[in-house]
Amino acid sequence: RVLYNKKCPICAFEINQYKKKSEIEFQDCSEMGNKYLRRLHFISSSNELKVGLDAFIEIWSRSEGYEKLARFFSVPLIYHFASATYEVISFILFYRYKLTNSINENFNETISCYSCYSTFELSIEVDLEFNGWNSEIYDCTICCNPNKIDYEVADHELVSLIIENGND
Repeated sequence: RVLYNKKCPICAFEINQYKKKSEIEFQDCSEMGNKYLRRLHFISSSNELKVGLDAFIEIWSRSEGYEKLARFFSVPLIYHFASATYEVISFILFYRYKLTNSINENFNETISCYSCYSTFELSIEVDLEFNGWNSEIYDCTICCNPNKIDYEVADHELVSLIIENGND
C-alpha cells in the first residue's frame, strides 16, 4: 500500500503513472497530517514501512516497465545522491503545498434566496483552521436582496447552513 498526497498535482500525476502499471493499492494521505504529506510511504503486506526514495524503489520494482529504474537507483552511489535530492525536492513540494492549500477551503452550495426563492450558487471561503459558526451577507443574483448566511464548520466540513433575511 502506498500513501501519497493526492492534492499535490505533481504527486498525483506521478502516482497515476504507476497505477496503470501495477497492482499496488494507493491511498490518499492528504488529510492524514504532515507526517505523511512530506514523503511518499510504502507499507508492505508484512507492514514493513519504506519512506522517500526507498518507497519509490519499491513501487518501481513492482510496476511494469519501471524495474530497471528500481535497479538503477539501488546502486549505492546513485542511491545516496538521489536520496538527498529527493529530500530537497520533497521539502520544497511539501512547503509549497502547505502554503497554497492550508490557507483556505471553499464550500460551494446552491441555496434558495430568502426573498424570491430563486436558487443561486454560493461559494464560502473558510480558513482551514476555522471551526465554529460564522455569518455573512450574500446578495441574491436574481433579485439582489441580501441573504444572511449562518454556517457552521467542524473538522473541514460544512455541517450547518441557515439562510435568513439579510435586511434584519
